[in-house]
Amino acid sequence: ETFTQMVPPGTDLKIAYKQATMDDKRFIEQMSFFFTELFGKHEEGIETANKAGFAQGIDYLIEITKVANMEMFNTCLQFWRHFAQSFVRPGRVLRGRNSATERNYYAPQMHRLREFLVTR
Repeated sequence: ETFTQMVPPGTDLKIAYKQATMDDKRFIEQMSFFFTELFGKHEEGIETANKAGFAQGIDYLIEITKVANMEMFNTCLQFWRHFAQSFVRPGRVLRGRNSATERNYYAPQMHRLREFLVTR
């Protein structure tokens, strides 16, 4: 069974977490740590190898950020700070593209994240 079969894209993880068993809650918590650690340490390599997969992982992290669990929220917030800063680092060029191009690619996801953070 693949990850996307276990947790289909678009799953409302905030609701899923509220209704989850303890084991399922632990699984969602581990998802937050997995994605933030993996992307935090290997963002450029993963993004280069599979940009669509990386973007899908970003979608999952947005949903995880919405879960009412302060430890998970803080973990995700640290990642979002790192991710947002990566767009404004002086001289950052990914695979020949500048940070403005990268910002545009992730704009819809970052907009959804901003909307959530502002209303939280």
